[in-house]
Amino acid sequence: MSSATPGGIHARRRVLGDVMPRSSRIAGLCTALLLLCIVGACSLDSAEEIPTVETPEAQSTIELTWPVYQGLDMVGFERARSRALDALLVQCMSRFGLDYPAPAYRADDSRDNRWDHHAYRRFGVDSMDEASNFGYINPSTVYFEEQKKQFDESVQFTPSHDLVMWGSEGKSTSDVDPNALGDDPESFNGVAIPEGGCIAQAYVELEGDDTPASMSMFSGDPDIIQGITLSASARFEEDDRVDEVNADWADCMSGKGYEYESWDDPLGTFTRENGAPTRKEIETATADVECKHEINLVGRLYAIEAGYQIKLIEERSIEIEEVRNWMDSAVRRYEDVAAG
Repeated sequence: MSSATPGGIHARRRVLGDVMPRSSRIAGLCTALLLLCIVGACSLDSAEEIPTVETPEAQSTIELTWPVYQGLDMVGFERARSRALDALLVQCMSRFGLDYPAPAYRADDSRDNRWDHHAYRRFGVDSMDEASNFGYINPSTVYFEEQKKQFDESVQFTPSHDLVMWGSEGKSTSDVDPNALGDDPESFNGVAIPEGGCIAQAYVELEGDDTPASMSMFSGDPDIIQGITLSASARFEEDDRVDEVNADWADCMSGKGYEYESWDDPLGTFTRENGAPTRKEIETATADVECKHEINLVGRLYAIEAGYQIKLIEERSIEIEEVRNWMDSAVRRYEDVAAG
């Protein structure tokens, strides 16, 4: 399929724990933290007392709500915005006589909601079902790749779709129907192509006058929710208590015949056969989950990270409330747009 399909809305998602080993993740978090501090998203002094959070018993991160996400329906927000975006794209493309069958799987309410949880796999695979079937592979990735493949096979986009979707700037029109172009390369079928194409116009229309700058789709600055999440995560990684949890997990794994130092050490270390997990990977992943459950890894790590989030939330409570109120009104606006 051509590039006409937009890849998705401006993402405000969790920091996934199963995408890279700890050393790489720490380096990335430190870089992000530096940027966040520059824009004012972090101000926690290392000498300040961090609130103590009671350690819950939890086998999976989706059983818990991280403090910064309390009171926020991120799943509903993202899906409402996705539906609104697709509705605007359908309208815009139709003005040029082009069909755009929106990829409904991006906002499918029937799919597994666990994938959309803000902390899904924050500490790696923690579901025995997923470990025994996918090893360390994220099943949501498998789902979306399959859905996109089916969508690509069922829909044929043309150079004309590309031109109208993304705009004419810097784009060759040699493969576009010359009868539709006419003498003006910035129009199609006699209709002027918006600057940046239908996708840019749709984003502009979704932006409300009351949109906080931190939540703007066009803002280069990280929003406050992501800012607190990244800032707390960076400090969490350096906490000695995390090392204690990792040591307990490593002892458990060693007893099962696996030598690792940290829960994220196995990530990215397996060679797969045609993209499928090997028996060795599945056996390692299931042992991993057993040990996580045995030592309450999720609950203990959550309590540590939550403390850092709470401290940062206390410092920026007014801004967070602004975002919460804005999101409520934005969802209503998105629902109106999607309804036509």
